[in-house]
Amino acid sequence: MISNGAIVAGVDDSPEARDAALLGRSLARAASAELHLVSAVDDPLADMVAVRLRLDVDRLHRSLIRNARAAVVSNLSPAFPPEELDRRLSIRIGRPEHVLREVGRETQADLFMVGGGRGGSAGRWIRRGTAHHLLRSRDCPVLVTGPGAPDIDRVVVAVDVSFAARPTIAAARGFAELLGVPLHGLHVAGHRDFPAGWDPVVNLGPVYDEMERRVADEIWPLLPDDAPREVRRGAPIPAIREAAALGGPSLLVLGAQGRGRVDRLLLGSTTEALLHLPPCSLAIVPVTPGEL
Repeated sequence: MISNGAIVAGVDDSPEARDAALLGRSLARAASAELHLVSAVDDPLADMVAVRLRLDVDRLHRSLIRNARAAVVSNLSPAFPPEELDRRLSIRIGRPEHVLREVGRETQADLFMVGGGRGGSAGRWIRRGTAHHLLRSRDCPVLVTGPGAPDIDRVVVAVDVSFAARPTIAAARGFAELLGVPLHGLHVAGHRDFPAGWDPVVNLGPVYDEMERRVADEIWPLLPDDAPREVRRGAPIPAIREAAALGGPSLLVLGAQGRGRVDRLLLGSTTEALLHLPPCSLAIVPVTPGEL
């Protein structure tokens, strides 16, 4: 999963960013990967060309970077000693999503990490839309910390019967191995799984039964033999929230297809809702048909 040996974590002066940095360090150590802590400072003069001509822009930027570094160092200390921050932390001028992607390209990152919400509140990185921009770029998986982070007691992979299942489960297995925690499989049989033209008011039982049979035949064999498997019926969002909230701090792994129905899911209903109010830490794995 982390083949190039680089993890890029967005940080600022928030508790959520500290969670992301700490979890990123745990993953990096387990994978023998390099952790890059990156903070972005908005340029207040980006759209003010006339003003820029009359100011010492470089001096302003140096001041902004100096102040941002002091705030981030204060937030991450003492968990990160000064010598480690000197090596890992970089501050750049620009929009957060652009800066993170720039560092990601330079380091050939295998994973982006940003701080999500604590106790059901959306984190600063989510409110600013950074995670959404990174997800749309589909460069690599994006992990958003949530309630319980940086502790992770188990990995829950939520899958349906689609080409995204195999790479999503592979990524989830990688996270579980790196963190040394058990992997749980979850499938929610909801209305979006019904055949075209099917009336969801009539004869739900046979449809659910068929979907669960396919999951048992096609999806569950991709999990480790000892991994618990769970099938729920109903609306995906509350079912996933409830399942992820059980059993201690979790990392929920979802696949995001590059085309078709799950692409809309990524930027719409289920993943959008989970990102806005994460029940736990959340990892989104971009998948395209060509990967299979």
